[in-house]
Amino acid sequence: MVGNDVVDLHDVDADIATYRDRFDERVFRDEEREGIACDELGRSTRWQYWAAKEACYKVAKQEDPSTVFSPRAFEVHSDLRWAEVFMPVQHTSGQFMVILEPANDRVHALAARNTGDFAHVVRGVAPCDPPAQAGSEVRRLAREAVAKHLDVGVDRVEITRDERIPKLCFDGERLDASLSLSHHGRWVAYACDMKGLANG
Repeated sequence: MVGNDVVDLHDVDADIATYRDRFDERVFRDEEREGIACDELGRSTRWQYWAAKEACYKVAKQEDPSTVFSPRAFEVHSDLRWAEVFMPVQHTSGQFMVILEPANDRVHALAARNTGDFAHVVRGVAPCDPPAQAGSEVRRLAREAVAKHLDVGVDRVEITRDERIPKLCFDGERLDASLSLSHHGRWVAYACDMKGLANG
């Protein structure tokens, strides 16, 4: 299983001044808030933690659709920096590993249960203009990437939903592949675990 999340650091939603008081206390644990406090702007670190939690939640949700997103329930155990590095996140359902991919204007987090799971992941991050088209754009990009990986026409790949969880289909049949889609502001991102599929 794989999960991903993207945050546009230049979007108004990334400005903590637009949030109600005590947002950080409701969302982040004490150790995480210490890391945020060490960031002069509080922006990149805060949203790295957030994206890591969201990405892990998306894995947990695929494993158990009854999982509810409670940010404080996902505990980040690392001092984050702008570098691609495996980082553990703890949850009542077990441990996740997260990769944070570096960029100056966005955060992209990729989560799985084990570091070896990332070897079979097809993933991508791209700008989207206009942002209103983000939902359809991220699906288009994911379909194209999966079709290229399978070496088939994109018309044979479809994305459906089951309990709000995206699912991949090939020639009308559901694939045994984990798919995660994300968009925020001007950015869209996708990740698909292709383990066991052709070329995977």
